[in-house]
Amino acid sequence: MAQVLKEETRQKIVEAAGNEFLEHGCEDSSMRRIAFHCNMTVGNLYRYFKNKEQLIFSAVFPAYKEIDDLVKELTHGQLSFEETEFHDLSLTGEELKHMISRLCSGLLSTYQRHRKATQILMMRSDVNERITAWFAAVIKALIASAWSLPEDDRQLAILSRGYAVSIFSGIKEMMIASENDDDLSRTVEIYLHSFVTLLENKDLYIAGESL
Repeated sequence: MAQVLKEETRQKIVEAAGNEFLEHGCEDSSMRRIAFHCNMTVGNLYRYFKNKEQLIFSAVFPAYKEIDDLVKELTHGQLSFEETEFHDLSLTGEELKHMISRLCSGLLSTYQRHRKATQILMMRSDVNERITAWFAAVIKALIASAWSLPEDDRQLAILSRGYAVSIFSGIKEMMIASENDDDLSRTVEIYLHSFVTLLENKDLYIAGESL
């Protein structure tokens, strides 16, 4: 029984911490305020979580694990929160497009199931960088495949990074602005379709004048 009560208290702390992180941001959040909202002392709070970082990770873990598992699955273990570079990638253009689609829909699905955890996760600059790096790696491979370009092309790397920042930032903005899940799903679908169509436009050239 004591263990059950301890787990209930832990979940109560995580819930209060999530609200604190959303209201004040991870950097400006206060362990003292979190303890206050849980009706406990700060000392007791630290018995459950050694530091703020540990508490932040617990608050974002549902979203963190889902996104990381999805990326590992789609890339056969080549990409994860620790690994952001493809090695010996051998996928067709259609498979790469499918991968981008699944990455986007997976982010959306995780957001719909774990809104608070996903919102807090997206506050972290390190996490944002890793997700952007995933998109950049996939987009670079897609452009190289569609346009028959070498993947070590310098301009390709720059272009892929720019696209990755744009598409990820766009999805985050849609999450914030959308009023319901149906609208959000449809908007992301249209956004993704138009993006992939642009990538496949062979009138554009990495090293040509029409860029």
